[in-house]
Amino acid sequence: MNKKYLTYSLEELLDDTDFIAYLVHSTHKNEWELLFQSSPELKRKALDAKKIIENISDSHEELSEKEVLALWQNIDRYDKLLLNRHNKGVPYTILRYAAVILFLVSAGTVAWYYFGKDKSNEWFQFSETVTPPAGGDARLILRDGEEIALQKDNSMVEVNPSGEIVINQEQVIDPRQALTGKSAALNEVVVPYGKKSQLLLADGTKVWLNAGSRMAFPSKFSGTQRTVFLEGEAYFEVAHNAAQPFVVKVKEISVKVLGTSFNISAYTADATVETVLMAGKVSLSDNSSKALSKDEVILVPNQKALFGKESRQFDVGAVSDAELYTAWVSGWFLFTQESLFSVLRKLERYYNVQFVCDPDIQPGDLISGKLDLKDSIEQVMLALADVAGIEYSINENNITISKPIRKMPLRK
Repeated sequence: MNKKYLTYSLEELLDDTDFIAYLVHSTHKNEWELLFQSSPELKRKALDAKKIIENISDSHEELSEKEVLALWQNIDRYDKLLLNRHNKGVPYTILRYAAVILFLVSAGTVAWYYFGKDKSNEWFQFSETVTPPAGGDARLILRDGEEIALQKDNSMVEVNPSGEIVINQEQVIDPRQALTGKSAALNEVVVPYGKKSQLLLADGTKVWLNAGSRMAFPSKFSGTQRTVFLEGEAYFEVAHNAAQPFVVKVKEISVKVLGTSFNISAYTADATVETVLMAGKVSLSDNSSKALSKDEVILVPNQKALFGKESRQFDVGAVSDAELYTAWVSGWFLFTQESLFSVLRKLERYYNVQFVCDPDIQPGDLISGKLDLKDSIEQVMLALADVAGIEYSINENNITISKPIRKMPLRK
């Protein structure tokens, strides 16, 4: 479990989807309890959060979504309305927290906005709670938990209209026959560092998954939307279906399309979520419980949206060449005025290596170039050293980066 929670306030815990999933569904219970053992203060905050939810669920009548939105926009008005509409026995401090938490309750059960009436807004809990492991094969995890190694550096998974899954054009799996007992509704593809994978979904949508990514998807799409869940980076060519929009959900935002091509990068370690549109039109929305108005950001071709995970804001701008952002699909890494640190971070994912930079390497150093990802890491480093003006040494999977040593002129 991430140690960032050790510094979280009570309000921050109550606005965290993973923590709420633990309180409501006991998700990753053992990991949370180990974290509580290491921090009595965090355990105390967790108990306070549990009391708040229990008090609210015992004393709250259902509010409409319009009421919730209005209350969120005016905390003072929220306090007065809560005091008028709720059991007088509930401590006022709990009601104050309720104004911050923002909830919907029905039939005496807490229904947080992201666990509430709109079930499509829930975040899928992947089988693994950590980043896809470095090395090894990419894996397909079926709905019943069975894992299948994909065994190629650039694997191919196809889901035919009947729901059968074909791996690397050879192995055929029918998850309907494999499904027994209690199971998740979705299959997963997990791609470790140093690998890539391509998927053809049941509706004809094509997906390219970059290194260090994972995606959850159904064998067949049903309902009013075609929804998949993503961590990491992927390029989508979405099959058009006006009656059933395609939705890509990353943890922070949702991207809704009818039929288009776009790239989205949503690695957990990155501070932003990046969406670049090549063709068609997409709408982006914040998944946070705070974003009740659900204002959408619309992208048109050759536009990029950066969503700040801390600021919860979209920054939209034009890009001169959107293809720069999808070159990785064809095995190229193109970068223009990009920081050296950013380039190295992406190479770590592509090649499953670890870079260590000397202190004289500055984060603000910007470089431009083109690297062939089909080359070995040794060949790529030769090209990068020439572009960035750096020196390096390779020791197995560890690469040390330094500035060239300036030679002092000899005195005559």
